[in-house]
Amino acid sequence: MIEILKYKNYFEITIISVLLNAIILLISVFVYHLLSKTLVKQKFREASYPIYKKDIILLVVVLLCNAIIFIIGVILWKNEYIILHENATFLDIALKTILLIFCMDFLMYFFHRLMHSKILFPLVHKRHHEHDSTNSISLFVLHPIEAIGFGMLIIALLYVFHFPPESIAIYLSINLLWGTIAHLNVEVLPKKISHLFLINTLGTAKFHNIHHQNINYNFGFYTLVWDKLFNTLRIYPLDNEEEKSTSFY
Repeated sequence: MIEILKYKNYFEITIISVLLNAIILLISVFVYHLLSKTLVKQKFREASYPIYKKDIILLVVVLLCNAIIFIIGVILWKNEYIILHENATFLDIALKTILLIFCMDFLMYFFHRLMHSKILFPLVHKRHHEHDSTNSISLFVLHPIEAIGFGMLIIALLYVFHFPPESIAIYLSINLLWGTIAHLNVEVLPKKISHLFLINTLGTAKFHNIHHQNINYNFGFYTLVWDKLFNTLRIYPLDNEEEKSTSFY
């Protein structure tokens, strides 16, 4: 992809960006339905939120916002404001991927809390929380300010650190998968392993569904680390659960 982008003009980059983000959207929807049907026995919500026309419109707007972020990143890279660490070793790719995930998890936690402030929530983030249960496009039902804001966090990190292209690709793949999983109405991780070290620090579908029900808790994305640290973590039974869960503690 890097080699391709080097020799493309900005019109071609725009087309690539829109197509790439459309493919990402389709992958997310496909994975959502695949996991929902495969893991039906682990369902914890009775019904998915309906998909309305206004959600489809907002989805298209967010797709275009994400495409704009991609274009901005390419422009900054072509003008050497963003420097990529090409030909990195496997170890460097692994370490930089972990660094990128850690930094984004931290930044997105506080950005998410900012969106829940008294001023910004009704103006910006409330739209996403109309989905008190989730569906296959809930991940993309965001205010354009949120979509641009999340994207600019990534741009800022790419400006500060020299990440290998492979680390960026791995992170974006994990981000897509994790975002899709977080908006499922089924739990991906089996209960029998939910108590294991590291596993019980991951932000899961149940964790984020609780946030959609109770907006004062569970602001994290990939992990529960920051919610635990800042006392914003809450886990309790949902629709199809009879007993209080001991996971995530």
